[in-house]
Amino acid sequence: MSNVRHAVLDIIKGCYHDGTSITPVADNNSIHHSIHSHLVELLNTRQGSLPHLPDYGLPDFLSAYHNFNYHQHQFAQMIKHTIERYEPRLTNVVITFDENQSSHYLLQLQITANIISATIIKFSTYFHSNGKVDIAPLNLQGDHSYETY
Repeated sequence: MSNVRHAVLDIIKGCYHDGTSITPVADNNSIHHSIHSHLVELLNTRQGSLPHLPDYGLPDFLSAYHNFNYHQHQFAQMIKHTIERYEPRLTNVVITFDENQSSHYLLQLQITANIISATIIKFSTYFHSNGKVDIAPLNLQGDHSYETY
């Protein structure tokens, strides 16, 4: 992973979104943690929130999902495009809808991608009816993997 680094925001803050301190050397676990942290920030930011990057994040998906009747395919393409544009450490991003969707979420999907070092990374992503997005790392078998990123 020598070409993969921590996100700049992680370095500036000195920690990931969950408050965990970043490691001085970027190893596999810290890179996975950094990517997870950035995806949480990216998908929970609404477009227009950052004046210098007006398309950073997602549009208000609640109104888009309810008012404009987005089809799941269009929504998945929007998320894929956002990740590809703003998370350059990931390639071959694939968005799939979770067939075991819980009624607790407005939408539940999985993000699978390659880290530029060719390592595969996978996340379950949950869109709540209040607009919040939760992202949980998965191991390659699809089980939740909170111990390692």
